[in-house]
Amino acid sequence: MKTTYYLNQDVLPTIPTPHDCIVTKVDYDSEFLILTFEDDISWHDSIKAIKPNAKSLLVKIHLLDPIFDTYKWALKLSLTKGEGFILENNDKLFKKNFKPMEYLSHYLAYNSIVIELFQSEYIVLKIESDFIEFEWIEK
Repeated sequence: MKTTYYLNQDVLPTIPTPHDCIVTKVDYDSEFLILTFEDDISWHDSIKAIKPNAKSLLVKIHLLDPIFDTYKWALKLSLTKGEGFILENNDKLFKKNFKPMEYLSHYLAYNSIVIELFQSEYIVLKIESDFIEFEWIEK
């Protein structure tokens, strides 16, 4: 079952948050960023309440700009600056040596979404998008 949420309307939608669910794969091209979630996703409380028969989930985010920013938490930015977020190479993080990550939350604004993930550090995606599609895969 597919549900489309538009981020270019006067009123922003309420989009379900797959909190604590594991993202097993991230694909992107110039049009879409696609998050593929774990099998048997409905055991998570965040999904059990809204889609108890869900096996998995695909989130397709339409990209208004093919370049999106990815920030990763770093404990040591330099010898003098301490800790903070640094801009990360998307290919390095999502295509080479990909490790599953946990979906924490997202924030919406007009034509944009900010997604917080966690791997071994916090990861923040800042994406310009006009719509997001949730494709629920049923058991």
